[in-house]
Amino acid sequence: MLFDLVEGSNEEEMIKAVIKIILAFNLQYTNRAENAIMKVVEIRETSRTFSEEIIVMFNRSEDMWSQGPCVKFMSDVMADPSTVC
Repeated sequence: MLFDLVEGSNEEEMIKAVIKIILAFNLQYTNRAENAIMKVVEIRETSRTFSEEIIVMFNRSEDMWSQGPCVKFMSDVMADPSTVC
């Protein structure tokens, strides 16, 4: 549902807020098998807007603490063949 808000909205501030919520949820999971965020990523056909915004957030962030959630999300995605496109 949160991913649908990101992909279906044109409001930039809302998209960023929802992505930050998704990243905060993802930080709570240490076990890949229990990670609900990765399970959603796995079943979605595409998350283009979400992926683009994650990369923009990572690239434009000036402090390492803001980049951490992006790095964890990207490493979680890349760690499993079922979530890598």
